Amino acid sequence: MLKKDKNGFLHCIEQSKFSLNQFEVREGVVGTSLAFIISFKNSPMEFWYRNSEDSYKEYDYAYIQFSPNFTQSEYFPQNDWGTHIEFIYVAFVHWLNNDLTEYIEEQSSIDLWSTLLQKENEYLGVADDYAPFTHDEKKTVVSMIENFRNLIAIEYNPTTNQINEITNKLEYLTLSIDKLNKYDWKGVLIQTLIGIATCLSFDTSQGAQLFAHAKRVFLDSLLLLN
Repeated sequence: MLKKDKNGFLHCIEQSKFSLNQFEVREGVVGTSLAFIISFKNSPMEFWYRNSEDSYKEYDYAYIQFSPNFTQSEYFPQNDWGTHIEFIYVAFVHWLNNDLTEYIEEQSSIDLWSTLLQKENEYLGVADDYAPFTHDEKKTVVSMIENFRNLIAIEYNPTTNQINEITNKLEYLTLSIDKLNKYDWKGVLIQTLIGIATCLSFDTSQGAQLFAHAKRVFLDSLLLLN
């Protein structure tokens, strides 16, 4: 395979948001044709192009799609060979910006549901209390919610749209005080925290920090209400 053709992919990566050290390459036979395979390290994600058996100037390409089973795409062009390596560079950049980017985002996203619902007692206390809030308890919880709202505004400087969405979530949490017992309200609190972390597009460490703040704001007072 021509070195200048392979080098073109290096230039594509250099001009992208990725780093060269995130990839590894190899040559091998795929089907009946020699292929140049570019792999994203420690992942199933790959892109490759092939030469025909008859010419260095005839190409096709395929890649691993971001899908539940990481299925291979069909070969392009279909049922024939292309004659312009530049078209394959365009396809490679599209793969970087779409399939590979989506894969990385999914791998780096925090699974708040599995992390937090499994650890509900750790964050909100172990005692189950199905009693309604008293009048004084409601006032205490409303104050905690307002303190938490202020903390978010100071700590994370959300945008106007994010502030509006977070305010709506906290207002719903406040209204739930009159409708739910303490145990069920704590469940709504967890869902609210998950929604806020999602609204702010937090990664794993930022999500953990948010829940640490919530624990400090809510936990001691909630335990006193049990």
